Amino acid sequence: LPTYRPREDGKRLSGGASDEAMVEGYASTLRKLRSTGAAVALIEDVPHPNKNIPQCVSRSLDHLEKCATPRSKALDYPKVNTRAANQVEGVRLIDPTPVACTEKKCPAVIGDVLVYRNGAHLTATYVRTLTPWLDKQLPEPHR
Repeated sequence: LPTYRPREDGKRLSGGASDEAMVEGYASTLRKLRSTGAAVALIEDVPHPNKNIPQCVSRSLDHLEKCATPRSKALDYPKVNTRAANQVEGVRLIDPTPVACTEKKCPAVIGDVLVYRNGAHLTATYVRTLTPWLDKQLPEPHR
């Protein structure tokens, strides 16, 4: 399912047209950022859980595996950011999948920390645990 649905002339675009509009818009913005000489990174969307994670975790504290999303389902969304980054030379794409999923599933809790707060939004606490990982992924700033 599409993550976002852009509009054109006040009407929602269909899935394919929506994806194309998003790719074009992101790529245009990335080109403008690159034209400044800045190091640019784009983070791909995080895996999308297929349930209300906070609710599931609160109801399944002794069986958290029930709240995990199969990796194949969690990654079944248009890779708009990847496509946009691939269109613009010098943009580093950062894929959060390795820090959000195992080989087969995307857990709701990692290291005793709730991963998702609202749909596919990461909790601030989980994001803080990713700071060292993200630091290694970011390009060196141009001086």
